[in-house]
Amino acid sequence: MKRISILLSLIWTLLAFCLSCKTIPVREVSELEKRYTTIVLRNFSLEGADIQTGGIAKAQAYVEKLPEYFTGFVEKHLRQGRRMRGLFDNIVVEEPGETKTYEGALILEGRFTEFSYTRLKGVASIAAEWELKDAKTNTVVRAFNGRRIVSSPLTGKTPGRCQGFGSDPCVKNLAGDVALSVWESLR
Repeated sequence: MKRISILLSLIWTLLAFCLSCKTIPVREVSELEKRYTTIVLRNFSLEGADIQTGGIAKAQAYVEKLPEYFTGFVEKHLRQGRRMRGLFDNIVVEEPGETKTYEGALILEGRFTEFSYTRLKGVASIAAEWELKDAKTNTVVRAFNGRRIVSSPLTGKTPGRCQGFGSDPCVKNLAGDVALSVWESLR
């Protein structure tokens, strides 16, 4: 009899515990998320950008490859977001000059407005404007702009040491801002 009462009290305690547990809410899917299952990334343009490299050859070579690097960083952030947030079934990186028609897609494109590296001051900055467009109608869904500045107490160093060109925190952080703006737009 004692065993039965202990078993019953254990069952009642377990039942009370299970009923008191809060269920994890399921994230609601927005209308924009339902409409867009693909995001198409286009390289950002350097056209019309205010570029100041201080005559440093390494910095000039970096600027030439900046659109490629930047698109790669944005793609990386979006892929991480896809895993964490369940956004976009497809992430497509369009090659320069390539234009395809996509159904249910958003196009992310933009241009750099500023890139500067000042060797003596140890400061680097980058700024860009970007927009999300509906691929079918080519209408702008949302438009954004952003700027990142990194200053370093290490003055007089070459870009590879002071600002880490190729893994530049300005570029990575701005790419993160771009990806975040895409995620926030779909809420």
